[in-house]
Amino acid sequence: MSRSQNGTEPQPTERNLITMSNLTTTATRAITMGAAALALTGAAYAGTAIGHASPDSFVLEADYNGFTNSNGNRAQIRVGYSVCDQLNYDTEANVVYDLWMDSQLDYAGAQKFVRLAQVHLCN
Repeated sequence: MSRSQNGTEPQPTERNLITMSNLTTTATRAITMGAAALALTGAAYAGTAIGHASPDSFVLEADYNGFTNSNGNRAQIRVGYSVCDQLNYDTEANVVYDLWMDSQLDYAGAQKFVRLAQVHLCN
């Protein structure tokens, strides 16, 4: 969690807000396309415990950074996991671009959301 130079917490802006209607398409596409990648790598991960993935910390950090989802935390977590699925078969830059184009986020917001998902949800 970062703070501005004067020590105050950054305030969410209109541009940082995620709406579920725009992310549903991205999440659905990512889950569909990610399913193939997961099928290929699923055997390698069978029986492995998730070490640092934490949906709770993801939601806390997302809220702190001004990301909201009108359908609640579970929907926001699903979008975060769909980002992880996309990262299994595509570059971070492409995933950020897709999220930017399919949501109301600006590019910097999409980049921040992808990085939050990487830190808190992706292994």
